Amino acid sequence: DTSGGYRLVATVGACFALGQGLGAVVTGFLSDRYGRRPMLLISLVVFTVAGTLNGLATSPWAFILARTVTGYGVFSVMVVTNTYIAEFAPAQSRGKLQSIVATVGFTAPPVVALLAWTTTPVVPDSWRYILYFSGVGLLPICLALIFIKESPRWLVGKGRVGEAEAIMSELCRRDVQLAHVAGRAGKAVPLREALRFLSGGRYRKRFFSQLVLYGLGIPAFFNILIWPPILL
Repeated sequence: DTSGGYRLVATVGACFALGQGLGAVVTGFLSDRYGRRPMLLISLVVFTVAGTLNGLATSPWAFILARTVTGYGVFSVMVVTNTYIAEFAPAQSRGKLQSIVATVGFTAPPVVALLAWTTTPVVPDSWRYILYFSGVGLLPICLALIFIKESPRWLVGKGRVGEAEAIMSELCRRDVQLAHVAGRAGKAVPLREALRFLSGGRYRKRFFSQLVLYGLGIPAFFNILIWPPILL
């Protein structure tokens, strides 16, 4: 049933996007409360394990559920990673470092697409092997447990200045004192207050311009992203 196949692919795409939206919102709040490092590690585990479970699905609804959780994990990682870099990197190189990370991340789709192109015709269930490949992400997660430190800015905002100073001293290889900036780091601003600040005063034009651009651009982007595979 060709039409049934189209509906299934559309449902998978919609649920994947729903998972992405939930991941961006929920993990943003959780990382403010529990820290950047734990939420980054949890998000990496979620989308790595869920990606592997995609290949183990034996029914359409199991596959849809796995794709939803995968989408949740993918956007959770993106949200926490951008925040982590913004808080960790010096202001003069912050944009460059975020661009490098994004470039590395976005090399994956063409690489995996070529891998799928050469692999899927081999045997009927070979598409599952592409999804099992998600499991290799557990290897760098083990390294992340060792090398990824908590964001010093988040620690200072929570009043854990000593821990932040220890991390910065280790990274800079010299004694770092952060007590003088503890008051400026502050705590997470409530969402309502943040929106009121961004939509008023000198940020009003920039805020609403970005809102319009994203409001029009994101639906167009996902329309292009989701529908060509169904059409083809």
